[in-house]
Amino acid sequence: MRLWYLHEPDFELEAMFPGDVNIRWARWILDRSIVEREGDCLPNAGELLRYVDRAILALRRGAQVIGDDIPRVCIVCALGEYRYISNENSTAAQNYGLSILGPMPDR
Repeated sequence: MRLWYLHEPDFELEAMFPGDVNIRWARWILDRSIVEREGDCLPNAGELLRYVDRAILALRRGAQVIGDDIPRVCIVCALGEYRYISNENSTAAQNYGLSILGPMPDR
């Protein structure tokens, strides 16, 4: 892979592993460790290990990476689709009886 070009068509992991939604966790880690600008990179190996551990925990729990550009099929009916709602728009989530608590704290 040519350094930070991991999202170029020749290197895009989601295109290499179609149908494997778990590959997004690898991308989540790589987006923080293979970067063009040093300031955008995880500061050290300890922090990288924390991200790896969090990804493993999320995978074990069946979690999914969320984002504006990632479609999510409903886990109940498999027909509908979830949409990411930012913290700035909490009214939409509250209409469905949900409250936004923020990310879970680290272990």
